[in-house]
Amino acid sequence: MTVRRFRAGDENELSALIRRCFLEVNIRDYSEESLRYWAELYTPAHVRSLAETGHTYVAEEDGTLLGTGTILRRSETDAAIEGLYVLPERLREGIASRLMAACESDPVFADAKRVWVDSSITARPFYEALGYLHETGEPVCIDHDHYLMYRER
Repeated sequence: MTVRRFRAGDENELSALIRRCFLEVNIRDYSEESLRYWAELYTPAHVRSLAETGHTYVAEEDGTLLGTGTILRRSETDAAIEGLYVLPERLREGIASRLMAACESDPVFADAKRVWVDSSITARPFYEALGYLHETGEPVCIDHDHYLMYRER
């Protein structure tokens, strides 16, 4: 498996991968209705736009895209990790960790004083294991939907 930067043409496969994550992985923590709403937002055009706004990394093996994650500048002092998703059948193989390592070695991360992630209920334990803290100091699920987490640099 290799991790590389996003290339034009990746957006269709990544859009399908992200949509699968919502409907196959996050389904245990959310209603199908809310997940369909989020899945519909991640069109190929949105994935491409995210890559143009930030630095998107892609995990690839034998020509198959396994996952993706983006780091982008949020302000002069802050950055954010967005769109971190892995093929449902390839979870718990270290792919998300490799994508996070790529994002965390990016110059945008290095320049930030604080890096934010808007975590799903499903992904919260993953980010906690990487040292991301809850904005309030306690895990507070905002609108019964997500956790705002950060990591100081």
